[in-house]
Amino acid sequence: MSWLRERVESKTGRTVPLPPRNEPWLPSVLVRVAPAVVMALTYAVIDERDQPGGLLSFVLSGWPRLDDLGRTRHQRDRLVEVAVPADDWQAMLAERRIPEVLRDRPPRIGDAFAVMLERRNARQLLDPVGPVVDVTADAKPEEEDDRMGPVSEPEEWRGHVVRRTR
Repeated sequence: MSWLRERVESKTGRTVPLPPRNEPWLPSVLVRVAPAVVMALTYAVIDERDQPGGLLSFVLSGWPRLDDLGRTRHQRDRLVEVAVPADDWQAMLAERRIPEVLRDRPPRIGDAFAVMLERRNARQLLDPVGPVVDVTADAKPEEEDDRMGPVSEPEEWRGHVVRRTR
């Protein structure tokens, strides 16, 4: 008898609950934020850095959802690419980045952020609603662990979602 058959017949195997399908991905830093607010966020990831021009290229998307197996999935047909001056991005992060201990960290390709935007464009990316939450540690587990505890739900995010639904 194989080890798998023995395990199945002895009922010693464990089952792991899967998250409900199509739920928003919830990085550890956002666990205190209401799901309706999380679903209204934009996921922004640094895709490229243009050294001579000092531009950062971002891919912006709706907030990722979980599939049947608990994997994060983006709506690929709704991706927007924008470029912003690296200095402007860094200056904005110096004021708004959460966790605050990362405010002076220079931007790197693959850095990922939760931002509340009126529209997914370069101008809005540099002037988002409320703070910019760094979710890189959860989005790229191979990165050094910059995880901090969960953030409290920003009032600006909640207010923006409430205004949009009225």
